[in-house]
Amino acid sequence: MRRALAILALSLGFAVPALTTPLAPLFARPALRLIPAVSGLPLKEGVDFERLSPDETRQRLQAQIEDSFQRDDIVAYSRLLHAFGFFPRPVDLRQAYQGFLEEQAAGFYDHKDRKFYVVEGFDLVHVAAALQEPVTVAHELVHAAQDQAMGLQTLNNHLEFDDDRSRALAFAVEGQATVVGNRVGMPMMPPPYLGPLGVLTADVFTTSMWLPGSRGMNERMASRGRSGDLPLFLRDGFIAHYYDGSRFVWAVERSWGKDAHLYMACHPPMSTEHALHPAKFMTATDPPLNVEVDVIGFAPVRRRTPQGEWGLRWLLRRHWDRVAYRTWTGPTPEQAAEGWGGDTMALLADDTAVWRIVMDAEHEAQELEPAMQRAMEGAQVKSSIVRIGREVQVWVGLEEDEVSRRSVALARAPVDVFPPNPPPPEGSPCWKRPWAPQEQ
Repeated sequence: MRRALAILALSLGFAVPALTTPLAPLFARPALRLIPAVSGLPLKEGVDFERLSPDETRQRLQAQIEDSFQRDDIVAYSRLLHAFGFFPRPVDLRQAYQGFLEEQAAGFYDHKDRKFYVVEGFDLVHVAAALQEPVTVAHELVHAAQDQAMGLQTLNNHLEFDDDRSRALAFAVEGQATVVGNRVGMPMMPPPYLGPLGVLTADVFTTSMWLPGSRGMNERMASRGRSGDLPLFLRDGFIAHYYDGSRFVWAVERSWGKDAHLYMACHPPMSTEHALHPAKFMTATDPPLNVEVDVIGFAPVRRRTPQGEWGLRWLLRRHWDRVAYRTWTGPTPEQAAEGWGGDTMALLADDTAVWRIVMDAEHEAQELEPAMQRAMEGAQVKSSIVRIGREVQVWVGLEEDEVSRRSVALARAPVDVFPPNPPPPEGSPCWKRPWAPQEQ
């Protein structure tokens, strides 16, 4: 499942539902020269192009998702997210993703075989998309540069069942491709973007993406037609890869300059907490915690995943206004989630579910507890919430006396720091410059 999410997250865009034209390889030639100059990301190998019809593209991407689904219990994953209010109901994710792909697929870089697939097709409906084709091409070729630096396939396999770290990787990868792709592609677009003005326009366009109105427009576009079958949580996650991701990349670049791009490609953030708080990423503080939920005497875990600060924040915000509190003196959803240290949610074989959230300090767990209670009420989830020290546990499907017994045992389960990501591939430019820019 996570590989399927990563494939989509690293290959699809929302700004315009685009089909590329036969001119795409022509835009690629200057883009291949400009990407290293603009970002410092070296392209040490050429990128092969292959033309696909829309039907061939759909079949190819659906085959990749089917391969991923065969290695994951997607029914358990859907039930797990439904148990805590992320999905309003269990969802047939295979069917939902197929509808999403049919309406959102554009030209894409496949990091498995390292090719840029050009999705052919052109009609009057896609005139606006064709005008943005230089940006589409540049965006995907940035992914090729990232792949050569960090090895996207290896990282995706490593993070396959970890929603938080996969999403953090997508924030860096898509955010970087958005910022750099806009700068490289917009000068190749027709007026008023043409020429040097395009570089200035690119940065203005990137920062304007963060305005609420712009984000809302793209959220509506991403929910049209069959794409609307994809649960809101997943659609919001895809959009966040570009919006929150570009904001993260922009902040790091403002502090470190162009060298930031190679460093981010070599050392992507380990959690969405680092992507939401770039200062933590730049100082390498507050690493994510590996929170265990396997306990002797409990039913075996059927499916597990961390949600991270972004997922926790989304849930609290989503259900915040569904409960009518005349007076609320507690923290906002963003404030309640900000002390996140690590988490794991799990669906057990006896059909119960638990979400163990460990905060950085006990007072932050005290703030999260009532906010989580409010979110569960808003989601109409019958749950038991227990706070022990600096952790908050959410139990679904258990009686209170059983919750009391299990919560104490779960609080004794190990909590440690996640190991680092796997090293970059041999020959990667990361080996020559492993330092952070502030260490020069």
